[in-house]
Amino acid sequence: MKPAVSVIVPIYNVAPYIERCARSLFEQTFKNVEYIFVNDCTPDSSIEILQNVIKDYPERANQIKIIHNKKNLKLAATRFVGMDEAEGEYVLHCDSDDWVEKDMLQCMYNKAIEENADIVCCEFFKEFTDNHILCRYSYDKETIENGLLSLSFEEIHSAIWNKLIRKTLFTENNIKHYEGINMCEDSALTVRLRYYSKKTIIIHKAFCHYNKMNQSSMVTNVHNIAIEECIKYAQNIEEFFISQNEEKKFNIVINYIKFRSKEGFVRFKRDIKKWRQIFPETHEYILNFHQLTLCGRLKWWLLAKFPIIDGFLK
Repeated sequence: MKPAVSVIVPIYNVAPYIERCARSLFEQTFKNVEYIFVNDCTPDSSIEILQNVIKDYPERANQIKIIHNKKNLKLAATRFVGMDEAEGEYVLHCDSDDWVEKDMLQCMYNKAIEENADIVCCEFFKEFTDNHILCRYSYDKETIENGLLSLSFEEIHSAIWNKLIRKTLFTENNIKHYEGINMCEDSALTVRLRYYSKKTIIIHKAFCHYNKMNQSSMVTNVHNIAIEECIKYAQNIEEFFISQNEEKKFNIVINYIKFRSKEGFVRFKRDIKKWRQIFPETHEYILNFHQLTLCGRLKWWLLAKFPIIDGFLK
């Protein structure tokens, strides 16, 4: 019998976190699931720790696959190594330094079947050393209008790991990772998934715990990553909408993504000249980017229009 859900977990340099992640997955109340761990040539003891944890769950042994990449492919490509092995009707991508509530798969799968949904989303906690922050949706069902066209691109909307997704949404629409993009890689997938989804349902419960304590993670070290990857992501998304003959309808979305993709030149590199040179066509839309605060829109607009002293956007 094929599994109902495939859980895909890339592994790289997560020795302090993989045990908690794995136990939270193996202790799910949902039974008809396969677990696919993909070792992206991790240099630490993550795989040994995982193998020791597996011994405590003999009832799950036949549901677990560990795949070893021959070379380090990085996160985006490694996720799709797992996707190629996945047999479930639905897939869940889980980051190996995060953890989840034990009833997550049961509740999300039940909702997917009940609603015949392509995507089921849940809320989550951002977990810090001394506290956590609840991240919530403002609606019960996502549509093109209240999602993409309303410029909803905060983490809760763009993340891949808080969404149970029908696998055919990937395969029938040829959704793969963009080669060479490991910054914004979640949004690079979810923009297309959200576009194609015929039904996206929200569960107002925080099943995921998003680990913000991992100081070695790519997100934490964004300033050390080539900002050009974000630029490339925006270009690919623009090309995607053009390929769908939807560039006019999604014009504000395209320009918002392009605009946000170049922020790093100001925030991290303090290179205002470079920022102005890249995607200058987006500047005319700044005051229409209502997902930004009014103060934020005014600051960016002034930066685009006038010489600004360093530190203005701090």
